[in-house]
Amino acid sequence: MNLIIDDIDTRVEVSGGGLSLLMIHGWKDSLETFDELTKELENDYKVIRLDLPGFGGSQAPPEPWGASQYADFISKTLLKLEEPEIYAIIVHSMGARIAINALGRRAISADKLVIMAGAGIPDRTRSNKTIMATLAKSGSAVASVLPKDTQKKLRRKFYKMTGSTDYLDAGAMRDTFLKLVAEDSRKYATDVHAETLLIYSSNDRFTPPEYGEQFAELIPNSKLVIVEDLGHNIHKNDPKKILSLIEEFL
Repeated sequence: MNLIIDDIDTRVEVSGGGLSLLMIHGWKDSLETFDELTKELENDYKVIRLDLPGFGGSQAPPEPWGASQYADFISKTLLKLEEPEIYAIIVHSMGARIAINALGRRAISADKLVIMAGAGIPDRTRSNKTIMATLAKSGSAVASVLPKDTQKKLRRKFYKMTGSTDYLDAGAMRDTFLKLVAEDSRKYATDVHAETLLIYSSNDRFTPPEYGEQFAELIPNSKLVIVEDLGHNIHKNDPKKILSLIEEFL
């Protein structure tokens, strides 16, 4: 179904019954990323999924958003669904930035949190921080006056330094991407009081297990599990294994 939340056409799926589970997808993804997990979880829980604004079947936000705007938007979506109380939140990748922000600021409350390959820790190198800050500060308006060749070189430089095509592929969502990746979720982590399960893969080069180790130290009631050789999309690469960890935790 589609709901209008703050004038944004938003795609939402609700299935199953029982205690409510909220699922938040990552960058360049959609609610379908959780299909395999949902098939099992909806047997015991009410599963709430949505396409975040700018992804899947949902309208883009009217301006560049950071994690706080996404967190507040999800809070309003839950109120629209008359689901003010969430038992657990399950997230992947960028979804961790939003969930940690939401729980840390009390925009959303939940008893439990499952983070799969969670992002939220900016690259520490000065070069990455410098170029991201410059791009964020200058914005599209300034960049657009540069010669096209110069624009392409800047984009390629950003790509080489971040090791990701996310910025190049973001299109109209580039400024939103910059706002999201610039936020350090660690500043909210100590205020997350939901019991937390962190699942990371040993060979994930996008969100390495070191991220999980840092979050495990900061989130008060948390447990870290490192699975072997599943890459970044751990919930798709071995849904049976990940589901068993989630069900045991819940």
